[in-house]
Amino acid sequence: MTLAWPGLLAKAKTASSTVVRMNAEVVKALRKPEVRERILALAMELGGNTPEEFKANMKADLATWTQALKDASIPIVTQR
Repeated sequence: MTLAWPGLLAKAKTASSTVVRMNAEVVKALRKPEVRERILALAMELGGNTPEEFKANMKADLATWTQALKDASIPIVTQR
């Protein structure tokens, strides 16, 4: 479970080529020493995983927190 994580999200029907390019550009930026230093100075961990890994992490965290709310009898309210 992750307490907090930064990431980029796109609409569900975004072209996979766009997602791949966005991911590549973010990973490229994360490899720059000045970006790495700034992120580490903020006490954050460096990421740079694939879109599939990020999606899996989001799903796992959603399942964990959904169960935690249910276990605590906290109602889950969604808005659409």
